[in-house]
Amino acid sequence: MAASKSTPENQARLSIMLACIGAIGVLGAVALLGRNYNGELKQFMYASSGKFLPMFLGALMVSVACGIAGFALGFNSAGQKKHTQPRLSWIGFFMSAALLAASMAIFAAFWVMKMPISIENKG
Repeated sequence: MAASKSTPENQARLSIMLACIGAIGVLGAVALLGRNYNGELKQFMYASSGKFLPMFLGALMVSVACGIAGFALGFNSAGQKKHTQPRLSWIGFFMSAALLAASMAIFAAFWVMKMPISIENKG
């Protein structure tokens, strides 16, 4: 009989990998925000017709999707009786929870301090 690929250890490792992939999305969103932050106005300025908003929201969507999947996998595999390393499940669970909290905080900061600028071509 072949070993099942859906073992609790594999789910826990996948949970940690998803949290790490989501963290890359959060870091990308933070880099985009840092580039567009105006310290004098204390706002994030961006062109309303530019590529900033889709890239920023896309990075956050990837991180939230990875966070939700990692959270569910970590939680699901944590209480399994055949699990030899439940510590991995809890690490993935809490990393994913932190990722979701960071994503929501970044989105909230952006939403409160955003300032779209319309750029018109004259000529």
